[in-house]
Amino acid sequence: MSSLALGALGLVVVPAVVLIAAAAIMRWYAHRMPSSPGARFAPVAEDAVLTDALLLQKDSRAIAAALIDLAVRRKIRLLRPDGETGKKATISAEVMPGASMTVSEIRVMEALFGQGSTTSAVRRFSRDSRALKRRVRDVLAVERRRGAEAGLYAREPRTAPVRVITVLAVLGMLAGVTTLIGTLVGGDAIAAMLVAAGLLIVLAVFFVVPRPWRVFLPAAEPLRRHLAGLHEYMDLAEKEPLRYLQSVDGALTVTEASPQAHHDGLQTFLLSERLLPYAVLFGMEESWAKNLGEYGDALRADAGFVDALGSALEVAEIIEAIGGAVALVRSLGELVDVGQGIADLAGAVGDVFDALP
Repeated sequence: MSSLALGALGLVVVPAVVLIAAAAIMRWYAHRMPSSPGARFAPVAEDAVLTDALLLQKDSRAIAAALIDLAVRRKIRLLRPDGETGKKATISAEVMPGASMTVSEIRVMEALFGQGSTTSAVRRFSRDSRALKRRVRDVLAVERRRGAEAGLYAREPRTAPVRVITVLAVLGMLAGVTTLIGTLVGGDAIAAMLVAAGLLIVLAVFFVVPRPWRVFLPAAEPLRRHLAGLHEYMDLAEKEPLRYLQSVDGALTVTEASPQAHHDGLQTFLLSERLLPYAVLFGMEESWAKNLGEYGDALRADAGFVDALGSALEVAEIIEAIGGAVALVRSLGELVDVGQGIADLAGAVGDVFDALP
């Protein structure tokens, strides 16, 4: 190997490998969860979706999960015109008569649908993308402040390691480009290929390094452990497509053609319905909604179950109608991500929500 190629290894490739390894370790550390205490079959509280989203560091999914949570708990109804399918399906929301909302839930509704959206009138998703983005960020900022005041995590995220890695990656790119020019001038093809590979590795660092992460305090530990247990259960349920029925008291039963089996099946459906917002937080929204809809179809055929099935089947059908829950999560998640442009955001949101005719 030529001296130029050895120099390329030392100046670009080796530092690039070290950088991406450090970024990967940092990403693992930033997103690690405590060990699961065993499967948990319900959230800690009914109205804790936003808090749990922040405990999971799923800020970009928090608003979508909160919206679905309101629908599942029958506080709002998601609406779309009959016969519309695909990503262009239009969706609006209607607050159910007599629904009682927490302050956080009112903030979510007013952020997405504007002032006065907690009345029973049908409201379309806001099309003012600039104001919408600001309101959604304000909602999350308030929730972050509440969590910090409750002693769940430090007020400021950990940013220094991310900045260090980013600065080193920028310096690595500059060194790589300079070295690449030198190898091309020197006519050493092997050295040039090594430098090019190193540059690609350094470029990957920008995608691997995490965003600044929360520093969780001891008060958050039991809540995060519970969420880890909830994820364990939902991961099993996703892999098994709900073939095993989880009753409310925790006993697993196999489906049988008996009244007790039907009762257990209904309880399992209602449990799974309740967990649909958490499927959004855990990134299982598409498969979870699909399985929930398929499982509900079987129960819907049984007399007496129709009223109990209502909201979750409606939510599952709407999710399928807009081309998968991923579209909803992404469109609302883009309101949180700083890097998204206003024009792109408006287009993405418009694909998911619109006014009823």
